[in-house]
Amino acid sequence: MPGGRRPPHSAGAVVALAEGAVLLARGRTEEAVAGTRAGAEAADDGDAPLWAARCRILAGEALGAAGDPEGARAALRRAATDLDARGAWGYRDAALRALRRLGDRPRVASLAGAARGHGDPLAAVSAREREVALLVAEGRTNAQIAARLHLSERTVEKHVSRALGKLGLSSRSGIVRLLAGKATPPA
Repeated sequence: MPGGRRPPHSAGAVVALAEGAVLLARGRTEEAVAGTRAGAEAADDGDAPLWAARCRILAGEALGAAGDPEGARAALRRAATDLDARGAWGYRDAALRALRRLGDRPRVASLAGAARGHGDPLAAVSAREREVALLVAEGRTNAQIAARLHLSERTVEKHVSRALGKLGLSSRSGIVRLLAGKATPPA
């Protein structure tokens, strides 16, 4: 080829992903792990990073099903990081969901960093999540927030959880620290 460039060869990864999904569905986890890892390597070699990451997600799920949670977490974290760096947030979120099923509380560092870099610490959250986060920063409980915003406590819990994830925080106190001395809640 001119210039020594190789075209992306994602076909091996596509086949590995499809076969891996079938093998995993049939309970043949070790074969699914081996196939999806090979698919990820083929995609890496062929300069197809999204296919490589998708293979790693399935490899992580297969490793989890095979009883190797640490191996699963490693594969899923790498996939999430690679996908996040490329802006493939839908696939990244699939990797994060798989990590959560393994008991992890993954953070989305790029969203948190991007939000802080723009001067608005809550740039990454929705309008309702912002409203809830500001009330959390005031020290209000979920019950108090629910009453003030005319929501159920469960809905408030979901908004708090989503805001924590989007901001890359692990606790309500993180929201308080993030917003210390900043914006006030809407009237």
